[in-house]
Amino acid sequence: MTIDENIICEIQNWKPSQLFSYGTAGFRARANLLPPVVFRCGILAAARALSVPCVCVGLMITASHNPSEDNGVKIIEPDGSMLDEKWERIASKLINSENPREILQELCFEENVCWTTDSKSIRPAVYVGYDSRESSEPLSRLVEQAVKLMGLKYKCFGRVTTPQLHYFVKVANEDGIQANKENYFQRLSMGWDILSQYAFADNSESENVFRVVDCANGVGHEAMQDLTHFTKIDNIVCVNTGNGELNKHCGADFIQKNTVFPIISDPFHIKSIPSNALVHFCSLDGDADRLVYFIPEKTEYSSLSGSSNQRVRVLEGDRLSVLAAIVVKKFLDLLQSNLSVGVIQTAYANGASTQFLKDLGKPIQVECVSTGVKHLERAARRYDIGIFWEANGHGTILFSENAKSFLRKIIESTTGQKKNAALCLLALSSIANQATGDAICNFVLAESLLKVMGWQDLVSWESLYQDLPNCYKALHVQNKELIQTTDQERKVTAPHSLSVVMKNLSESNPSYRFLVRPSGTENIVRLYGEGPSLPTLKCLMEQIETVVLQACGTPES
Repeated sequence: MTIDENIICEIQNWKPSQLFSYGTAGFRARANLLPPVVFRCGILAAARALSVPCVCVGLMITASHNPSEDNGVKIIEPDGSMLDEKWERIASKLINSENPREILQELCFEENVCWTTDSKSIRPAVYVGYDSRESSEPLSRLVEQAVKLMGLKYKCFGRVTTPQLHYFVKVANEDGIQANKENYFQRLSMGWDILSQYAFADNSESENVFRVVDCANGVGHEAMQDLTHFTKIDNIVCVNTGNGELNKHCGADFIQKNTVFPIISDPFHIKSIPSNALVHFCSLDGDADRLVYFIPEKTEYSSLSGSSNQRVRVLEGDRLSVLAAIVVKKFLDLLQSNLSVGVIQTAYANGASTQFLKDLGKPIQVECVSTGVKHLERAARRYDIGIFWEANGHGTILFSENAKSFLRKIIESTTGQKKNAALCLLALSSIANQATGDAICNFVLAESLLKVMGWQDLVSWESLYQDLPNCYKALHVQNKELIQTTDQERKVTAPHSLSVVMKNLSESNPSYRFLVRPSGTENIVRLYGEGPSLPTLKCLMEQIETVVLQACGTPES
């Protein structure tokens, strides 16, 4: 099969100035380095759309929680999931290749991609969205140029959250409807209304709960504005709506890692909250795919101006999984069904959350997988209802077609509590983004779950269990590849010196748990430990740190 020479010529003109590796987050770098990468990704997205029968694939321009001067690009599969791992490798090869013709020829034969623009067949589309960074809209025009060069349709949704674009792609391919923001928010509104009618413990119109959402000065603010327009959720107060710098001293990643109150660029919103109100604080990240809740140590909300010295207690992904599992079990117990429910964690989940989930009993099953949202999502889809969150606040509840079909049959054939429970579970499937983790959906989901439980204050949620003291460290090394693990990253197999130390420490301190793994994208080795005493834990972690640096080498100055 011949390749249109115009495609070869254009792609040769766009050569990256450094090597890039496609990871879970796609390609990310300083925005000024990205034009060649984005153009070639536009070509690749078109190739992916041509390789399978589909309506469209997606391409999102964002760097999520990264600083505002960064940007990135990621490709979305026709089913709304992240790019297939095989195509991740193809992406890295194509972006870095000095001879892209060779890569394109391989795709001709191995993936049946037609590289000519005169095809008479129906051509798919590439759906494109971008976040609020200054560099995002200009980069999207490069994608348009590449997609049209391939002879495909180009549809740009403009400024959207990353999960919204995942949703648009999934719905267009699976449901055959015109995906847009309106039906995205209508699904959220429908789920909230059903739960309001059948499940909320307190349906008072004048509830004294205010929901303060830190929008990280990103595109999530626009989505939250739309949410308040479409739903009946009361008392939403958005802060960091664009007056400050994107992700700087605010947002989910900052809160989760630093456990301090965000800097608020528009604190007058908080000062307007009544002094006797109950307040739910939460943070989105820059492209609104992560959400964490937090409780400030200071309780006088009117005086919270955003001092970075104000400590907070973070309710992160583990606790979202626990909250979801409790409510799902509550409804399933009423149905007395055989639906399987899996809560998927990594070895980095706090051990106290894992034990709490195990103690819930049937039908809840707890499964541990390797680090990375792809592993969590893949495992979650093996269950009728799969619950997964990373500690960083990225996650969702996935409902299989089997589960939704079962619930519809219950609704049609029963009355009373069983019917109500089935309606409520279907409502949760409507709220939870079925394509990917979504901070906007998860905000509605978390607020729904709290109301189902009748918990107006976040402390009721927090007090379900007490996290084990834990310690995390990222070590910059010369050669991270020397670290090898097995058993879902819970056991170190190499180097031998580290394996021996880890084994000896674990055997002599059975109440403690230690994890060591190489970063997937940086020359960093990540250390994690937890146990009953933080001072003892830190001493034990220092021994592991010393051995890691000896084995892998310290970075050259």
